[in-house]
Amino acid sequence: MAMLAMTATVWAQSPDSTRAAARELGGDERPARSRERNVLGAPVYYDTLGNIRGASAPADGQSRLPKHHYFNRLSNDFCSYFVELEGMVGPGDAAIGFNFSYLPQRWGFYGSALVGVRRDYFSIGPALRLSDNGDYLDWHLYGGLVISRHLGAEIGIRMASSRRSGDFCWQSVSMGAAFVNGRGFVTAGLSLELSAIATAAFLWW
Repeated sequence: MAMLAMTATVWAQSPDSTRAAARELGGDERPARSRERNVLGAPVYYDTLGNIRGASAPADGQSRLPKHHYFNRLSNDFCSYFVELEGMVGPGDAAIGFNFSYLPQRWGFYGSALVGVRRDYFSIGPALRLSDNGDYLDWHLYGGLVISRHLGAEIGIRMASSRRSGDFCWQSVSMGAAFVNGRGFVTAGLSLELSAIATAAFLWW
């Protein structure tokens, strides 16, 4: 009896019997490979942008880190420097000039200088980035003090493109409101690239 049991056990473990049993059950009769390749492979290390170390950096310079990765910095996805051609119009006066903003991370500052028909205007104040890592557009909220013949206040919002190459933003638009000496003014700004496109379109028509 012991000999019969051993013979049956050896036959059951033979390749032919395994394939026969697989065919009966409708499965794959191919024998399993004894040495499967390690799916994890060699260890891979990443830099602060989420790129594989040793590999060439991506052409667009964008961050590849997950949105909430602890290495994430807002400067990975967004520009830090913003310059716009700005105009202001309101009761009794109109002005044109430039504004500049610097937002390295979440908080920054802005300032503007406008030359008006009747008087000049200067403004300065803090700027807040509303967007987070992974967002397609860069939104800012800014506001501060307006300095002219009388003191006033200003508040506005800016929409800019995400970072493509470098820290300087070429595509942004802004709109706001200023209040000086009891009079309200509307402000609007266009980045240098968009200003050039708008000027060319205006001259064409």
